[in-house]
Amino acid sequence: MSADNKIKYKQFAEEKQLPVFFQPWWLDAVSNKWDVVIAEKQGNILAVWPYTFEKKLHLSLIRNPLLTPYSGPLFFLPDTLSSYKRISLEEKLISEMMGQFPKWDFMEVMTLPGFNNFLPFHHCGFTNTQRITYHLDITQPESILWANIQSKQKYAIKKAQEILHLTDAYENVKLLYQMHRNTLESKGEKHPYPENFFNKIIDVSQKQNASYCKAASTANGTIAAIAFCVYDATAMYLLLTATNKNAKYNGAVALLIWDAILAAKEKGLQLFDFEGSMDKGIEGFFRSFGGQRKNYLNLTCNKSNIWKLRELLRS
Repeated sequence: MSADNKIKYKQFAEEKQLPVFFQPWWLDAVSNKWDVVIAEKQGNILAVWPYTFEKKLHLSLIRNPLLTPYSGPLFFLPDTLSSYKRISLEEKLISEMMGQFPKWDFMEVMTLPGFNNFLPFHHCGFTNTQRITYHLDITQPESILWANIQSKQKYAIKKAQEILHLTDAYENVKLLYQMHRNTLESKGEKHPYPENFFNKIIDVSQKQNASYCKAASTANGTIAAIAFCVYDATAMYLLLTATNKNAKYNGAVALLIWDAILAAKEKGLQLFDFEGSMDKGIEGFFRSFGGQRKNYLNLTCNKSNIWKLRELLRS
């Protein structure tokens, strides 16, 4: 671990508009053991790669922290570079940064959408599982954004507007946690987030003025659904939605997402990222809002037979 690199990175982050998941305050919130590798030339930073380091089963793991959908290398290269030169330089910088990591047994990283240079990772023994998200260009007029939503979804939003009203949900974090846990467990999935971790992310994001957290409630105050997003200088990311199994209303989540899109637009952001899903039903729901499908890399390299056996037993 390099204290000098972290100091340099934190200073660099103050000068650059980094994606929210790359910002030091976010990394402090999601991990108590993160660091960064840096590639530079003549004192100019050309690429950074913050990472978290874990120990499990006496193995060393590097992977995206919880609730952090994107990580990996982030480049700061001239826009004037030709495609050939950019790819060549990216490969050189990736190789340089890979050489700076501490010894590890397993690495998994999900990169930012738009970064598709898998070849240097292939040469390092990584495999890739393609993943998708949807990006909505919110610089378009509100009327165009609304027109591009699937008609069935627009009807659900309109009906929800007649029944539900939206309020800040920061005081309902415990309920959000319970609802989100119930949502996953009802699908037979294990809930991955400890409650104190969950609370910390929402609290820190609010203090950084980098989050949207609202509830859709009935006239008697019963909360039907809650949505939580985070944002940076250019984009808002949909991180969590949860519904109340005892007060389900069609369109509640869609209404919250539409409101978050408008909130992001009002803040002058350029992009709404649905933060992806490979689940058929969820993917179709996100697609109905009219965004463009974007691919991103899910890179893995496993050097440990113990970890391979663990993954086999879990599948």
